[in-house]
Amino acid sequence: MIDVDAEPPAASNSEDYLRTHLRQVLTIHQKMFEKLLCETSQLPLELAELLEDAANVYLGISEEISERHRLYRALGTTASRN
Repeated sequence: MIDVDAEPPAASNSEDYLRTHLRQVLTIHQKMFEKLLCETSQLPLELAELLEDAANVYLGISEEISERHRLYRALGTTASRN
């Protein structure tokens, strides 16, 4: 299983790490949602728990991205790597 709380291995790779992490989380959540939505005709309690867990994960990722942009602005740099 993927450690969703793992820290990036190096600051220079943190943008790539965050993208990879987000893609992994999206894939995992998609499979979990599909399973819970197709399992029964009733909505299971586990779906509510997954929704809450997913929301917390996405809020954490959102805060991380926002913090990076605040830091970029404070340093007078840009978030773009292109």
